[in-house]
Amino acid sequence: MPYTYLIGWSKLNKYYYGARWAKNCSPNDLWKTYFTSSKHVKQFRKLNGEPDIIQVRKIFENENDCKIYEKKVLIKLNVLKKDKWINKNISGMYLPHGKQSKEHILKRTAKTKGSNNGMYGKTGNLNPFFGKKHSIETLQKLSNPKSEEHKKKMSYQKLNKLSVNCPHCNKIGQYVNMKRWHFDNCKSIPK
Repeated sequence: MPYTYLIGWSKLNKYYYGARWAKNCSPNDLWKTYFTSSKHVKQFRKLNGEPDIIQVRKIFENENDCKIYEKKVLIKLNVLKKDKWINKNISGMYLPHGKQSKEHILKRTAKTKGSNNGMYGKTGNLNPFFGKKHSIETLQKLSNPKSEEHKKKMSYQKLNKLSVNCPHCNKIGQYVNMKRWHFDNCKSIPK
């Protein structure tokens, strides 16, 4: 049965909000056989002992509802910007402005380097352009200054790739999709 939970060290003013949705999981497992999957909580426990606050906050019928609820709570609590929270990510996603250790960055880049994940990281003969050269005409086009219209198109494409947060429903997504279905539309829908 999926559930969300809160653990905390009240004397230290440190807390962690999480969710569990593993197959055959039960809220009764919390802090008996399940101690979160967070390595940050594990490290904090080693240094500071066991938490004095252990609470199951909400129980769900399915894992999807549990995940959505956890994400909403983490965003509302602003866990990535407040020191009292041990949480380092929201739903497994690091935010672009969040701090990442050098070790984490090196691990992440090592995983993607040379991968066949789109064009990113393709090196040597994995790159479809490997061993080829641009024609003289193409090189001249690339060196020409860009027109204002072209610059606007490039700027618009960059804007559409931005991740934004709807202030009315707290959903996160790309600007191009969010502007169609959220913002003023969400404002007019009663909660």
